[in-house]
Amino acid sequence: MAEIEPNLRTYFLAQSSVTDLISTRLYVDRIDPSIEPTYPLAIMQTIIENTDYAHDGELMPRALIQVDVFSDDKSESVTTATTMRDEVSGYSGAIGSLSNVTIFVSNIRGGWDTGTQRFRRMFDVDVRVNG
Repeated sequence: MAEIEPNLRTYFLAQSSVTDLISTRLYVDRIDPSIEPTYPLAIMQTIIENTDYAHDGELMPRALIQVDVFSDDKSESVTTATTMRDEVSGYSGAIGSLSNVTIFVSNIRGGWDTGTQRFRRMFDVDVRVNG
C-alpha cells in the first residue's frame, strides 16, 4: 500500500487547479529540512492502512491519508484545501500507476497552527484500491 501516497501526489500535481495554487509544493510525510518552505504548501501522510474483508477473503486495500495545507493567509489555506478536496472528492478511476481507485473525502477541519505559526486546513482522503 506504500504506493498510494506517491500516486495520489502524482494525481494532485496533474491538476492545474492545484498546481496553480501550490506549484509542486506537495510533500509526503514532511518537508525536507534542507528546504526553506514557501507557502502555501501541502503535506500528505498516511494515517491508517487497512484491508476490507468478506467471508471469502480479502477485498480491497484502503488508506486514510491526511492532507494538511499551510498558508500565511487563512482564506488562502481554505481555498487551497477546498480546491484539492474538490479534485478528489468522489473520484473514481486511475491515479498514477493505480488503475481502479475510488476516493472519498471526510473530516475537514482547520485553524491556526501554533507549531508552524501558519493557518492550517486539513482533510482526510479515503483511498480504496479496487483490484
